[in-house]
Amino acid sequence: MIKRIEDHNWLNGYLFVTIEFALMVAVIAPFGVYWLGHQKWLLAAVAVGIVANCLVVFGRSLRSLVRRERGVGFWKVYTDPVTRQQVAAEHPNLSADTAILAILCLLPFVLAAVSALESLPKGRR
Repeated sequence: MIKRIEDHNWLNGYLFVTIEFALMVAVIAPFGVYWLGHQKWLLAAVAVGIVANCLVVFGRSLRSLVRRERGVGFWKVYTDPVTRQQVAAEHPNLSADTAILAILCLLPFVLAAVSALESLPKGRR
């Protein structure tokens, strides 16, 4: 999984990924604190899991930024045909990996939504 994260960070660009995942932590962490304070253990656990995953990606990307490593950048992947061909040749499973990561990242949100709906009173669903 770390290899997939490293590839993701390199392809999307370290600055973009660092900002993206810092924002995700900034948005999700307060929900986790709120749910902990209101003893919504399942929702709090989901938020903590998401934040923990985001911190791994953020940390690896920040480390690369500090080391002044250069990533490709998602804009170049989509706008430069030579870069796109090179990335496709070096990462033949990129689409499948992206789909797997997207599904795994969205799963906690789905679980949180289902849990939230189940916690509503029967008349409000």
